[in-house]
Amino acid sequence: MKPILFICSLLISVVSFGAKTYTIPKDEMVKQIINGLNKDKIYCYNEEGNKFWMFYNKSTILTIKLINNEEKEVMLHSVKYQNGIIEGLIYNVWLPTRKTHSINVDQIESFYIKRKFQESVMVYADIDSSRNLVRIKNDSLKNDYLNREEYIINWVSKNDPTKINYTLREKACYHLVFNDNNHIDYGVVQKITTDSIYISKQFNDQQNQTSIYQYSIKDIKQLSLLKSGGYTYKAVNAADYNFVTAKADKKKLPIPYWYASSSTTGVIEFYRSWLTDRGNIGIMEKDGKYYWYEGN
Repeated sequence: MKPILFICSLLISVVSFGAKTYTIPKDEMVKQIINGLNKDKIYCYNEEGNKFWMFYNKSTILTIKLINNEEKEVMLHSVKYQNGIIEGLIYNVWLPTRKTHSINVDQIESFYIKRKFQESVMVYADIDSSRNLVRIKNDSLKNDYLNREEYIINWVSKNDPTKINYTLREKACYHLVFNDNNHIDYGVVQKITTDSIYISKQFNDQQNQTSIYQYSIKDIKQLSLLKSGGYTYKAVNAADYNFVTAKADKKKLPIPYWYASSSTTGVIEFYRSWLTDRGNIGIMEKDGKYYWYEGN
């Protein structure tokens, strides 16, 4: 799937010192404002047309360029919409202020967002370039989780027995290597018992099926944590840890699936858990892409 390049004179430009430029069509930004901005991130596009989350904070400035070329600077976190008017706290480099700019949307030509520091972005993954992702039917995942007990495998460091470093749990996604050197990339843990782990390999498009392997827990050789959409990862060796199997407390563990409102459309969507270097986050498949979710 090739990225879509947006050609539009009304763009938001995200500019940071020493960082690349990210853009988004004006109508998309206005829609985000109307729906209520996510408290710490907005959608934007890079120069190749790939979609990103851009993280922002209370120092992020939104410059609103009017059709008469006049510019108004407001604090992005304060921006709101009501009755065709966009309103935000006036930016003042010297003193904080509670004064606001109120601007009619029809008078706006474009938006520019400036940051003092380099932006933090998180990439979206196209299905066509991420064929290793395992496909799981949503309702079967939900019903399976709700109707049976779940076990977890805690990785306890041999250097510090009081600390749980990693936790393997059912319905989460991992790279694992076993003592027979079987590498299972993007494997989903289907079941954990007190002494065994059942893990599925990536979905086979031609055979329309996925293989499920059973291993003794002590046969786990290496665990790789997924990072940045699964494109890179680091590995930890099982020899450095003791495995402690326990019954999961579902009230304390983050659940491996959930429903959440999209920050752009407001539509309730189904998300499944995926382990990354930032912990377990959610991904949702829609219109040929996997979308990330890191809400509370």
